[in-house]
Amino acid sequence: MANLYLERLKTQREELRATAKDLLDNAATENRDLSEVEDEAVQQHYRDIANLDKKIDPLHQAELRQAEHDKQVAEMERASRSRLQIGESVPQGGQLEFYRAKGVGSYLADWGDQLHSPAARQRIMRARAEYRVVADQLLADNPGIVPTPIVGDVAGTLPRSRPFIDSVTNRAMPANGSTFNRPKITQHTAVGLQATEKTQLASQKLTITDVPVPKKTYGGTLDISFQNRDWTDPAILAVAIADLEAIYAQETDNAACDYFVGAVTGTFVLATGAAEGPIRSAYMTAASQVFTNTKQRPDTVWMSPDEYGWIAATTSPNGGPAFPGMVDLLGSGASLMGLRVVVDGNFAAATNVVGVSGMVEHYEQVGGRLAVTEPTILGYTIAYYGYVADLLVDTGAALKRSATTATLQGGGGRGQLEREGVASTTGESKKR
Repeated sequence: MANLYLERLKTQREELRATAKDLLDNAATENRDLSEVEDEAVQQHYRDIANLDKKIDPLHQAELRQAEHDKQVAEMERASRSRLQIGESVPQGGQLEFYRAKGVGSYLADWGDQLHSPAARQRIMRARAEYRVVADQLLADNPGIVPTPIVGDVAGTLPRSRPFIDSVTNRAMPANGSTFNRPKITQHTAVGLQATEKTQLASQKLTITDVPVPKKTYGGTLDISFQNRDWTDPAILAVAIADLEAIYAQETDNAACDYFVGAVTGTFVLATGAAEGPIRSAYMTAASQVFTNTKQRPDTVWMSPDEYGWIAATTSPNGGPAFPGMVDLLGSGASLMGLRVVVDGNFAAATNVVGVSGMVEHYEQVGGRLAVTEPTILGYTIAYYGYVADLLVDTGAALKRSATTATLQGGGGRGQLEREGVASTTGESKKR
């Protein structure tokens, strides 16, 4: 029976290798160097492959040892059967005792003749079987001392990745207070052309206001009995803490996605199922508007998985992918028209936001694990917590796909859009 865990690791390795190769091939096809994001993605894939190799190698060696063992067992079984099937009689005391009584010359004679004489070959096989097999001792004879190994990590564990939070500016959480103020310039100084010598230069005061940012606390707790803590393998304590960490990562990323999409007020129109040309036009219009608003070039497009799916699948007139930078299936390293693509499953369906990542800030102070012993009931209470806050510094720094969905009119004709009013789904992220 195949080792399913080993096969899964090999499959994961092949997927990582193929993804890295696609990124490299794509850059080569476009006759360019890897972007910074693509290069980091390729390096991360190779690091993940190296980690998988550390797991695969000992399992592969174990499979080889098992195959050799199975081969030897099969050989012994064939030799045992031959004792019943061979036409000549078995010497009293067994073939091995016969060789011992006759001397080594008799054994060597049969050994040299076994390639040409079936009888000699059967005698050699009988002697081997008698040497190796005294009595069959099988696993079924001693189940009480056969352990059931636990191979690999506990199934069902959640990833700790936070695609959206990892894509924006991360800052340390200020220590004091339940809120903190983020300074923001609301009016800049003025610089202008001097009309003539000794005339007044342009002048305008600089105004800076405070933007209040509230802190939020996320955490979870669990009370584990001493027996459960001490008798489990893998230890429940480590599994529970890892799960709390994963859920904390998921919930804080989900909350950050909710805040971000809700804070973005500007919109751009992109028809669902649009062809290559209209898609390019929509993103160019959105990017131009963001640049006009902030004087900063947008660098990122944030998407829900469904948005990534149909845009990545769009084909050009020649039948190839319209946006080859998105060939990495929902993975890191994708790009769209020079924008870094960030896909997060915590975004609600139809979420598509173009913006400046440096204008989106995530503050966090991870408190981590807490543990308290309850000696009177033999309990062990654990908790995991952290403080987070999110801020879109300038609402003009991002545009989201319009709350009114535009769909192509009639059989997918280019350019003609029919506006259909539907409820917006971009304001709240997907909940588990």
